[in-house]
Amino acid sequence: VPRNVESECNNVDGVKAYNVDDLKQVVARNQAKRKEKILEAEVLLRAELAKFLAWQESLKYVPAISELQAKFEQVRAAELGKAMKKLKGLSDAEKAAVEVATKGIINKLLHAPMSYLRSEDTDGSKASVRQIRDVFKLDQ
Repeated sequence: VPRNVESECNNVDGVKAYNVDDLKQVVARNQAKRKEKILEAEVLLRAELAKFLAWQESLKYVPAISELQAKFEQVRAAELGKAMKKLKGLSDAEKAAVEVATKGIINKLLHAPMSYLRSEDTDGSKASVRQIRDVFKLDQ
């Protein structure tokens, strides 16, 4: 590093003398690599931030989702209870099959609304929580 070392010493096998200019080049290369990595990291951070914000925004729908599932389950159970009074001759296995079938129907009916509620609002047209509550009469 010191300039008081003769540059001819580089001609000796196994010896390499670096001067300040050499080190400046190394520092400049390292800084350029770091700047490139910073830009890559910023792109990744922006993408992850967008995902996080979308997830955070979807959290406001969680109570409505839970209430919607509970309402459908309540209706299913009530209607199944009425039907089971008329279907007294069913075996336990048949009753279990009817139970599974009605739950499957509810799951299929709720799939599209649940997917919609969990989806990202890319164009600002997604229904508000209030609108969802009104449409499905969750406050009644």
